[in-house]
Amino acid sequence: MSYTFLRSTVMRKIRNRVNRVEGVEFLPKEGGFIIAPNHHAFYDGPALVSVVEAILRPSWRMIYSIMKYQIYQRIGGSVAGAWLGAISVNPHEPQKTLEPALDVLRRGNVILIFPHGGMVSEGGQGVQEGKTGAVRLAMWSGLPIIPAAVVGPAGFKPLMAVRNFFHASERVNILFGAPLIFPRRSPDQVSRAELRQGTTQLLSAIEQLRTEVISKSFSTIS
Repeated sequence: MSYTFLRSTVMRKIRNRVNRVEGVEFLPKEGGFIIAPNHHAFYDGPALVSVVEAILRPSWRMIYSIMKYQIYQRIGGSVAGAWLGAISVNPHEPQKTLEPALDVLRRGNVILIFPHGGMVSEGGQGVQEGKTGAVRLAMWSGLPIIPAAVVGPAGFKPLMAVRNFFHASERVNILFGAPLIFPRRSPDQVSRAELRQGTTQLLSAIEQLRTEVISKSFSTIS
């Protein structure tokens, strides 16, 4: 009930601030999948969720976001889970975070995860080492990763993000890319080399999208 209320009210207001989007044809029309975007501002997650929620609404799939433990606790812990569909990173055993996320995917829902691991300034995004969680989930579940790029006004600090997102003349543009599909593996079959190679491939795809969304104009969301 709380999740549905939030998505039908607050998310609509956020979606109105998204200017352009392209690549929605890459979002699977049924079943679970993983969205892996760049992360340059506090509004990246809400902006993406607001757009994807509108696209998926006819299928009644839910979107869950993997969130840093500190942020999860700061915005209310279990309240964040109920209202935002948030899954907290386990600070002591990070890999255990993926178990509830895997369950979400198996139920046909969607996981949003930032493979950079945290916010990175626009000038320092590029292809870095990144975190392997997105690729782990893709291999364990056999489900696709949809890389994405979010480009908009500065928002590296919370108050700055809110002010610029809702009041700046520059609005947010989003581009989804073609699915990345990795061989399905059980947890004990996944090698570190595979994870690192897959993560490098994912970050490269995200960086290409980010470069494209900066240099190209897109169709306006209806």
